[in-house]
Amino acid sequence: MGNPSPAAASARKLFQSNVKPGADGALKKNRDMAEVTKEMAFSPDSVIATAQVAPIELYVTQVKAQVTKVEASIASLDACIAKVADFAKANKAVLTELPEVAKLNAELAEERRKAATRLPALKAAQDKAGKALKDLAGSKTELNAEWAKVEAEARNAHQEVLAAVKTLYEHRDKARAAVKAKDAKALVAAKGKADMMANPYLSEWPNRMKKKLADFANRYEKQPKVDKNVLAQLARDKTELDSVLERIALNAKLIDSVKREIAAMK
Repeated sequence: MGNPSPAAASARKLFQSNVKPGADGALKKNRDMAEVTKEMAFSPDSVIATAQVAPIELYVTQVKAQVTKVEASIASLDACIAKVADFAKANKAVLTELPEVAKLNAELAEERRKAATRLPALKAAQDKAGKALKDLAGSKTELNAEWAKVEAEARNAHQEVLAAVKTLYEHRDKARAAVKAKDAKALVAAKGKADMMANPYLSEWPNRMKKKLADFANRYEKQPKVDKNVLAQLARDKTELDSVLERIALNAKLIDSVKREIAAMK
């Protein structure tokens, strides 16, 4: 195979800079979520079998979020496929010299097919769990739903604070690099980004949530004819969430400490 013509070489350069990076990103994002999507799509029965509002409601929330992510991924793949098609049309004269264009188009089409195939199963799992949740609602009190909301709030807060720690570490790394390089502008930028990060999960928030969890548990336990297994599960859930709240508080303190560390850098 000989060297490409000047026109093909120019088109290849344009393809590699303007088309391929976005397509590679869309492919990676879709592939990265494949296992989670499949696991969610085929796990409603085990969650439904718990006959508990909290885990089923959490599962439904997670599946809804995953459906949104898969739909967004499909839209992103569609946009990339369209961009490849536009490139191919604009460079038709040299397309035979650019096999990577057809290869990327095939990869995008196959990944879109896989995503589109998983979506109905994911939505079916969501519907099945949603129906189970409605069936449970007929036999459970409003307190169950309140507990599920508190549980979801605590778990969401835990994920948020972990993400905040990760982001703050990135700002600290940039600040350290700026100090080492004596780059005042980069240091100011890193400090500014770190300073702007909110930290709503210091001691007041976990303490308030702990009280809320304790109040709910007490109210639940005082209900008449509550199944012993349900009470045992509630106790386990409360213990687990207390541990989550402790981790949130520790990470919030870590965020506060790292922010102060970054602010002090010179």
